[in-house]
Amino acid sequence: MLKIGQECETLFRAEEKKALDRAKDHAFNADSELKHLWRTPARIPVSKRREFLKSDLYSHHKENIEAELKFLDGNIFSDNSPPRIVRIRCKPPRGTRKKIIAQIANEHGLKLNQVDNLWQAYRRFERFQKRIKLDF
Repeated sequence: MLKIGQECETLFRAEEKKALDRAKDHAFNADSELKHLWRTPARIPVSKRREFLKSDLYSHHKENIEAELKFLDGNIFSDNSPPRIVRIRCKPPRGTRKKIIAQIANEHGLKLNQVDNLWQAYRRFERFQKRIKLDF
């Protein structure tokens, strides 16, 4: 049970990471100009950054960053300052679980429902382990 469950979880976590990377790339590169805006202060030498913070260029830069953060947060028309933390919600593509179950079943010569049951048992085991750790 542990081996099959761990393999399934490892593959599922890898798919989640790929989905998160795609979502981050889409949010910060395709949909927004944040990457470009972040480069502006990075190009300024450290010795001249105090001057940059006092300049009109900085206030314009700050307004642009806030507008992009509002866009990413979905509150474009809000007067509130945008959050500095952006939450990216993403799930692995539809059918990922079935694909993983089929792959593990083929590798180990098991039936699909056996792998599914082992994976579910492993997840219950993990939840139980977390509850035990919280009790102490």
